[in-house]
Amino acid sequence: MSRASDEKLYEYSGEHLAYEVEMLFSTGWKLLVDAQTEQRTDAEHIAFMALLESFVIHLRGLGEFAFTDKRKYPDDVLAADFFDPPTQWAATRPACSPLLRESLKRADKEIAHLTTKRISGRPPEKVWPIGDLLPQMADILTAFVERASKQSLHPNVAGALAKVRNPIRFGARLSGETWKPGSVAQTRAMTLPDPPVDDEGGTHRRGTDVSTTRPRPTNG
Repeated sequence: MSRASDEKLYEYSGEHLAYEVEMLFSTGWKLLVDAQTEQRTDAEHIAFMALLESFVIHLRGLGEFAFTDKRKYPDDVLAADFFDPPTQWAATRPACSPLLRESLKRADKEIAHLTTKRISGRPPEKVWPIGDLLPQMADILTAFVERASKQSLHPNVAGALAKVRNPIRFGARLSGETWKPGSVAQTRAMTLPDPPVDDEGGTHRRGTDVSTTRPRPTNG
């Protein structure tokens, strides 16, 4: 399948691309807010992990959208589709940093599929650096919105990006508090709570791993 028409891309982006943008930043900022909680119940831990996996899936989708130059499947929608010629995007888009490239690879191998590439134990490379990934994706998507054809890109995409990329306003909406610029939550690597301590509704303590590692049991 060749590139969709401007009309179809306009309709598609107004609903689906805008949704992806809003969900990427919504889940990312919510994780940064919730990461400040020192203890979680089993149910809260499960919800937190589901939120992280949601963030990673949206990161993967938008990362592939931005940095794939040749569609793998005929119904794929790519950022290049919103440019004439399509090669204009690859020639002008921000670079994919090593951190983002590795995170996209991890999203594919550790979340989207069951593979032997999943990281075991608690090494530092198992951390998801959400505080670093969000501004990088914001820069990439801002460049896309500013340069894409207005005939094919719905203004909902720019609206979604403007709404969620402000951490002070958006973080306050999520947490009920006022965020301070430069806070630790916005800049440090993402850390997650440990898995369940027991099967009786025990508490979780914030750890340094990102998914299903089972650390040594802790009291409390």
